[in-house]
Amino acid sequence: MKLKKTYLFGIIAAASFMFSCEKDDEVKITPSSISNLSTFELPGQIGLTWEVPADSNYHYLKVSYFDHLLQKDVVRLASVYSDTLIVPDTRAKFGEYSFSVQPYSITNTPGTIQSIKGTSGAAPMVKTITGKAALTTTIDQISTNSQEPSEGPIKNLLDKTPSTYFHTIWSLGNKPWPAWIQVDLGKEVDGFSFDYTNRQNSNGKPSVIEVYASTDGETWKLMETISSGLPSTSGSTYASASIVPADDMKIRYVRITVTKTHDNGGFFNMADLSLNEVFVTIVDPEAE
Repeated sequence: MKLKKTYLFGIIAAASFMFSCEKDDEVKITPSSISNLSTFELPGQIGLTWEVPADSNYHYLKVSYFDHLLQKDVVRLASVYSDTLIVPDTRAKFGEYSFSVQPYSITNTPGTIQSIKGTSGAAPMVKTITGKAALTTTIDQISTNSQEPSEGPIKNLLDKTPSTYFHTIWSLGNKPWPAWIQVDLGKEVDGFSFDYTNRQNSNGKPSVIEVYASTDGETWKLMETISSGLPSTSGSTYASASIVPADDMKIRYVRITVTKTHDNGGFFNMADLSLNEVFVTIVDPEAE
């Protein structure tokens, strides 16, 4: 009887082992490999792209590389639903980056490793605002395409008196619209902002302003369209955010164009206007 029990136990143990092996074999899924792996340059970034096979059974890709800025190895993951991965915060000055790309299945089983090298596009300059100062504007530096002849001369924008005002044309049938105020800053600046006070009355308050800048007063670049936060009440004030071009443009002329008012009229008015120079520090990430 003891022999039979031992024999029976051996059969059960062997069956359990075989079942366990078969179960392990079932859950270990070897992932398929991607194809046509390549890299491309972006400013301060490296892109990796590949083709996902039609019969793919991998769950995600693990992309490993050395990050020169962090000075350590980094791993990024891409799902089977993606064919592109963008690696951020890279630099052209570091030359070639080496990447290892490995698929993993749903059972976390690793597949074949592919290696590839790629270079980064130059990281863009970083502009940091360090302060601002009021600019002095004289009457010969300010102009408009729409001066109402019967009231509100443009010089009133500069007198810092809330009770006086500038008014665009309303009395003539051929009034230009949209209407603008143009200012020669008197020097080239890296950035600017502006402040204004509305006239002490109930109409003609700007609700949409397009801000343009120019280096020569002839060719204009739209810097910003402001369509929220512009005040509508009598005597109210507005201070714009700093406006700094993304490129290396030096600004000499500013044009503030009103395209719409809160009362949807064909003119606008304003009590005071002032401009500020914005000081900018430019950092080159490739030179650090």
